[in-house]
Amino acid sequence: MVKRRVIRGAALVMAILLCTFVLMSCTQKETTQQTGQTQPTQAEKDKTWETKTDTLRVATVSVGSQLPANEAFTKATGVKLEWVEMGQDDLHTKMATAFAAGNMDYDLIWSYAANTAEWASVGYLEDITDKIDKAIMEDLNPGSFDATVYKGRFYGLPRFTSVNILWYNKAIFREANLDPESPPKTWEEFVDAAKKTTYDSDSDGKIDKYGVVFSFGTPYGATIQWELLLYLNGGKMFDENDNVTFNDEKGVAALKMLRELFDLGVVEPSSLSNPGGWDQSQVFIQGNTAMSICWSNTYKFANDPKTSNIVGELGWATIPQLNGRMAAVSGSEGYVITKASKYKDTALDYLEFITEEEGQLLVSKASMFPPVRLSMYESDAVYDYMPAIGAFKEQAKGYSDRFSAPYGLEVTDALMAEVVNCLKGNIEPQDALNNAAAKAKEIVKDFK
Repeated sequence: MVKRRVIRGAALVMAILLCTFVLMSCTQKETTQQTGQTQPTQAEKDKTWETKTDTLRVATVSVGSQLPANEAFTKATGVKLEWVEMGQDDLHTKMATAFAAGNMDYDLIWSYAANTAEWASVGYLEDITDKIDKAIMEDLNPGSFDATVYKGRFYGLPRFTSVNILWYNKAIFREANLDPESPPKTWEEFVDAAKKTTYDSDSDGKIDKYGVVFSFGTPYGATIQWELLLYLNGGKMFDENDNVTFNDEKGVAALKMLRELFDLGVVEPSSLSNPGGWDQSQVFIQGNTAMSICWSNTYKFANDPKTSNIVGELGWATIPQLNGRMAAVSGSEGYVITKASKYKDTALDYLEFITEEEGQLLVSKASMFPPVRLSMYESDAVYDYMPAIGAFKEQAKGYSDRFSAPYGLEVTDALMAEVVNCLKGNIEPQDALNNAAAKAKEIVKDFK
């Protein structure tokens, strides 16, 4: 039987559940899947695509940005959504436990690249690739794919596109004698701008303006920013045979680039503790940092007069290139359909609704993330609330597949601990990545 990761914070519970389930499966007469669950007959499979319902159960990490689209869907179809909200770690633990115990009672689950890979790899999700409307498939932004795709197969659909771009403070650029209408286009220009915008603005002997702010406070946030530099260098996390590649010369070059910024002193001090993009943006909008490579909702935060000190001074551009190479990492989210759902057809109806233009306008405007449909990037309706949409369309051309694997979360934890230790100056880049690679190889063994 395939070895599976013991869920953090629920190790004992998972062990008991898995052992119990294995004993039960040994007594079953029908052929079992890799997951240990009894395979449904073809008639049972067909029934889950034929049976309609007036209520769908959805496990999610957030409700707010989805509410307008949910209300429109219910009004159009009469189908209600039973929306169960929980924290991201809590959702992962509860869903993994329910899957292993064979008592999954949700039709749809919020997901992103790592979750989809983990659950799809052991058969817990429904492959809907051949059932999705072709018009939707052909129009999807590739930067939104990985949220619900594993090994080229769709197990759900994305709800919005989340790809970083470069945001910058025009006021600081002017103070540093940089052209506020000419943001850095190459990594070399980016480093130069970061140095010129790091200074003591009030002559008290202390640096109070910084070139750039990051979010390396959690493995999730740190991975996204590490991967960006890796892809700019043409590197990969793993090869197609699950062999570690992030510690090769391209990976080392990427970590050296990050380390250089910290060694130069141009990185805003909170960068090693900021948990993610939201916190990174809150630091940026205080007006003491020149640049931030972050999500689209930075626009909303920066132009909120109640909390922002840079209203009217926000600039944006695509992420600086390295040797002519573009790169961008997705943080896109979506919903996947569980194999246990009895109402897959209705679940797909919902997914297609939120990816059609009406649903996308509602989701995108509420969340302040770009639509998943590329055809909407020229829409005046989108431009009205997201003037930076052109930069996101251009950035999509340089999208790089985000690291996605069943063992992704464990590898991320191991790798980011070493990366952050390197950024603090405690270990050299090659040694840090070799340490992480050794741990990653052991982690991968547990999934084979």
